[in-house]
Amino acid sequence: MKRLIFSRRNRLSQLLSFFLLGVVVVVSLAYGQTLMQAKTLKNFEPSISVHVQPQKYSTYEDRENASAIKVTFDSSSPSFKDINWSTVAPSPIARSEAAGVVVDGNLYVFGGYIKSTVKPFTRPISRADVYNPTNNTWNRITDLPNPLTHTGTAVDGRDIYLAGGYPGTPTGGQRFATRNVWKYNLDTNTWTAMPPLPEARGSGELALLGRELHFFGGVDANRVDKEQHWFLSLDSGTSWTPAAPLPNPRSHLGDAVIDGKIYAIGGQHGTDQNLVTQDSVHMWNPAHPETWTTVASLPRARSHISAATFVIDNRIIVAGGEISHGSSVSDVTAYEPLSDTWTVLTPLAAPRHSGVGGNIGDQIFYTTGNNRGMQSTTYKGVPVLIFPAT
Repeated sequence: MKRLIFSRRNRLSQLLSFFLLGVVVVVSLAYGQTLMQAKTLKNFEPSISVHVQPQKYSTYEDRENASAIKVTFDSSSPSFKDINWSTVAPSPIARSEAAGVVVDGNLYVFGGYIKSTVKPFTRPISRADVYNPTNNTWNRITDLPNPLTHTGTAVDGRDIYLAGGYPGTPTGGQRFATRNVWKYNLDTNTWTAMPPLPEARGSGELALLGRELHFFGGVDANRVDKEQHWFLSLDSGTSWTPAAPLPNPRSHLGDAVIDGKIYAIGGQHGTDQNLVTQDSVHMWNPAHPETWTTVASLPRARSHISAATFVIDNRIIVAGGEISHGSSVSDVTAYEPLSDTWTVLTPLAAPRHSGVGGNIGDQIFYTTGNNRGMQSTTYKGVPVLIFPAT
C-alpha cells in the first residue's frame, strides 16, 4: 500500500513538473516574441501594459514601422517641433512667386517669376512642373494659358484652381490684377476657364470649403489693398457671390482650411519699399457667416507666404516669408486651432520668401522662392514626433 501511494505521488509530481515546465516555455516564447517586436521599433521601449509605449521622440518613419506590426500608441495625435531638413532634386528652373499645391503625393508648381537679362529683369512665366518625391524627379506639364504670378490656389480632388494674380503682358511686363480663374485637371493635363472674379485682383487667396471656392483679399489693378470676399459653387455656380469682407484688408497673405473654417494669415499693406507686414490672423466660420473672428497673431509679422501655408496633423504650417521689403526669413511656425497658439519649429536651412511648400505624407517640402535672387533649391523636412505624456 505504501509503495502504491508513493508511486501515485511520484506520478503526480512528474505531471506537475511537466506542467510547470510547459508554462515556463509558453511564457518565455511569448515574452521573447514581445521583446523581438520591441527591438524592431527604433526609439521605442516596452511598457508595463500590453502595448508598446513610445519614448518622447520618434520619427514618422518609426510610427509607420510600428503600425505595420500593429502596435498601438497611447496617443494617436502626436505633434512635432523639430524638423530634420535636407535637400533633394532642385527645381528645373530658379523662380519665385509661383503658385503651388500638393495633389496625390506630388508637388505642383505653376508660373512665377524668372530672372531676365533684359528689362524687365524679372518676368512672369507660364511654365508648370511637378515634383515626384518617390523618384526624386521633376517633370514638365502643360503650361498655364498665360504667364502668371501672385495667384490664389485651391484643390478639389483631381482639379487645381488658380484665381486672380499678376498676369504677364506680351512685352514681358505685367499687370497687377486679373479676373481670370482657371482649372487644371491632372488626368487630362489641360486648362479650362472658370467664371471670372467680380473684380480684378492680384495676390489674394483662394480656399476650398466644402463644394465652394472662396476668394478674399489681395489688391486691385492700382495695387490698393482690398477686403472683398466672394464664393463660387462648384456644383451649380455660374458667378461669384459676396460674403463677409476680410478684416484688415491685405495682400501676399496665406490661407488654410481646418475643421470647416477658413484662416487668413499674415500678409502686408502696400507694396515694394513701402510694404508693412502684418501679423493678423482671422478665421471665417460658415456657421457664423456675417463676420471673421480674430485669433492668435503670428509670432512675428510676415508676408509672401501664399504658396507655403498648408495643413499637416491638424496644424497650420507657415514656412519662410518676408518681414520687410527684400528681407527673407527662414521661420517655420505652426498654429493649433484647438489651443489658439503658435509654436516655433525648426527653421528652413536658409531664408526664403515666395516659395512653394506643402506636405507629402508625413514629410514637408519647400522649393524655389527668393533670397536676394531666384532660387531652385528644394528642401525636404522630416518632422520629429512628440507624444503627449500619459
